[in-house]
Amino acid sequence: MVIGGYSPSDKKGRPFASLLLGAFESKRLVYRGRVGTGFDDDTMQDLARLFEARARKTSPFEKVPDSIAGSAHYVTPNLVAEIAFAEFTSDGFVRHAVFKGLREDKEARQVVVE
Repeated sequence: MVIGGYSPSDKKGRPFASLLLGAFESKRLVYRGRVGTGFDDDTMQDLARLFEARARKTSPFEKVPDSIAGSAHYVTPNLVAEIAFAEFTSDGFVRHAVFKGLREDKEARQVVVE
């Protein structure tokens, strides 16, 4: 999945609560859900540094649910994350997602739902 932003955390020392994920359909980045597990402290800090360098004011997604969009922080969508998940919901969002790591072998534009 492509990382297009994150939801902030209200816990001290935790730079984010979850990552906002998407996949490309044609040339549009379509929101596919969030992942909030699978991070250790070092990974969270590394990701926070990457996000700081990629911060942007506007959403890279075609559309984000209003309940998430209001507090979301967006990043340039050029980081690809390996995500394990159980299935897609009927709305097309990942269910029971777990972050496994960043993928450097794949360009963000190559990420599509198979």
